[in-house]
Amino acid sequence: MQKRVLSPLGEHSTIASTLWSIGLVYSKRPDYKRALANFEQALQMYEMMLPCGHDQIIKILSAIVDVDIAKRNFHKASEFCKTKLNYCMLQLEEDHPSIGKMYILKGYIAFKCGDYDEALKSFQKAMQILQKHQKSEYDSIFDCLKYLVETAKHKEDHFDAFKYLSLAEKVQKKIYLHEQPQVGELLRQAGLVYMHFKTYRVAEDYFREALRVFRSNFREDHPDVKTTLEYLNKVKEIQHRY
Repeated sequence: MQKRVLSPLGEHSTIASTLWSIGLVYSKRPDYKRALANFEQALQMYEMMLPCGHDQIIKILSAIVDVDIAKRNFHKASEFCKTKLNYCMLQLEEDHPSIGKMYILKGYIAFKCGDYDEALKSFQKAMQILQKHQKSEYDSIFDCLKYLVETAKHKEDHFDAFKYLSLAEKVQKKIYLHEQPQVGELLRQAGLVYMHFKTYRVAEDYFREALRVFRSNFREDHPDVKTTLEYLNKVKEIQHRY
């Protein structure tokens, strides 16, 4: 069998992909120091090979931010995101979808820091950009809407929470089949929103449907099944109490 010879670019791409995969393994253990080292090496290589704002680069940026947040290095995560966003804005048009995705990341950091006003502004800015690219960016729009739901919930904004939830449900129907796990995730999120605003009977219905979707995809010991069942039991207990 003839030995496959990689070009220098192909070899670097393979190394970067391997570093990324190793980083993911370490982040799940969790061994954040080794995860971060691998992510940063992968990022450095990808930034030499791929255009600014490439999806793979944004995935690694998100992973690095997740590690910093897990280590409670909120300031570092924020400054890192700000630097990368500013760089992208110099290289790309202001309404480029990658700029929108960077604003999602910025909003995510603000949300984790408990700065819900700043999170809301960033997510809304992301939506303004991504809606101009609806046909190719439905997944990112869906993610952004879910973050907007959570942000509105934490701000105790009943109207906006349900407004964004309704929009997320419309997008979900366009991009996911009825039994996919992402559908279960949104159903569970809807249940949490209704439970937060004390509409317990509706929350129970959403949790039941989410549980059905998760059980059609996973075993009983899967975290999504177990977590959703816990929420269902909790909301049933609350109703029984009253």
